[in-house]
Amino acid sequence: MMPRFRSLSIGAKLIVLFMTTAGVAVFIMAIFLASSQAYYARMNLKEELQTLAELTSISSQAALRFKDHRAAGETVGVLKVKPHIIQARILDMDGNIFAEYQKKGKTDLDLDSPWSRLRFLSLSWPIEHADERIGTVVITADLTDLWQAYGRSLGIIALAILCSLLLAAWGATRLRRVITAPIARLAEVTREVSGGGGYALRVEKYSEDEIGALIDGFNEMLGRIQTRDKQLADHSEHLEREVTSRTAHL
Repeated sequence: MMPRFRSLSIGAKLIVLFMTTAGVAVFIMAIFLASSQAYYARMNLKEELQTLAELTSISSQAALRFKDHRAAGETVGVLKVKPHIIQARILDMDGNIFAEYQKKGKTDLDLDSPWSRLRFLSLSWPIEHADERIGTVVITADLTDLWQAYGRSLGIIALAILCSLLLAAWGATRLRRVITAPIARLAEVTREVSGGGGYALRVEKYSEDEIGALIDGFNEMLGRIQTRDKQLADHSEHLEREVTSRTAHL
């Protein structure tokens, strides 16, 4: 990879560096924002489940004490108004199911599998009476909506990265004209001088930065070589005249 990168022109290197830097920066920032959004969405859902579990615990105290399964069932059945809640249970002291709400189509849940934590969020809350625990409320929510929102965020991330790469490529192309155009002209004049084009050639100065200083130095070097060549030519011509004059006298 590095040898191939080194063989690229300066303009191509600028485009690659700009696009890589912009892409990585946007990717890191977007992943951080998307992960933060998913984390806080999960925390908000957990707080909502805790509130619902606490309210259900308070409402089911009497039903559990008097063994009223119907009243307890109606208490957990109220949770059907929350579409993301797929299961709610009231357990007695022995951990047996006293009352249960199960969302339709969600009757075969495997909450004990290793992947269940990614698909579902469960929360338990004690049911107490006179500071004595008489049962437990367990509420389970489906995380599908959360993961779908996260997927949409990833799609937005991909779009943002694409836009940033295009913008970086456009910016690098514009910048390439400022940086590489003077260098390309300098290389062109160097080839012309090396090919016998003469030392009268000069490179136009585009800016006052380091590239401008390089062009000034190059033009000054050409000027000195041109002056030295002229002096040598004049001296050679003078010697030729001297030889011709002395030969005539002989």
